[in-house]
Amino acid sequence: MTGYEKRTEAKKRIIQRCASELFDKYGFEKVTLEEIASKAKVSRVTIYKYFKDKENLQTEILKNLALQTTESIEKIIQNDLPFPEKFKRIILLKKDISELTNNQFIESTIGNDGELGGVVTIDLIERIAVIMQKFIQQGKKEGFIHPDLTDETVNNYFKLIRAGFKQLQDNSDPLLYDLKKTGELIAIYMNGLKYGADQKLL
Repeated sequence: MTGYEKRTEAKKRIIQRCASELFDKYGFEKVTLEEIASKAKVSRVTIYKYFKDKENLQTEILKNLALQTTESIEKIIQNDLPFPEKFKRIILLKKDISELTNNQFIESTIGNDGELGGVVTIDLIERIAVIMQKFIQQGKKEGFIHPDLTDETVNNYFKLIRAGFKQLQDNSDPLLYDLKKTGELIAIYMNGLKYGADQKLL
């Protein structure tokens, strides 16, 4: 990446960060591009140089959130750690993301399952599928995921977990912020996947 490209990316990140902060404080509809430009210390023309309109700016912020989440999960899975530790780190990461989605403009795009609907690209979906397949294979190899469970079933199980944390966040449940109880939940989730090496699925 050239110096010019680095400066461009840095400026775009500043605009996105400032926009996100304003959207969170005043609501997406009330914030103007002029206010975003003022906070980011750029001109409105500069914003239009990088983003088509306010809606496009919103979408790009959400895409970046999805990308950063994917990269964080990918980093955990590529680490040389046993499956239980990776599982714990991914769940805690998802919990932290649930806590971050108090932002109203982000909240409006979050589905009931905790997913960022409508902003995840096909390439990113395929990338997620590859890293999750690798993660599931490790879990089966180490005996933490029942061998008869399909990747689709395991991924749906993960969606249920994310939806559960989303529900806790929506209800401002103190359980979301209790590390000991969160650890107990993670243990239950792990046992649910394992099911029992000598047991058949019903």
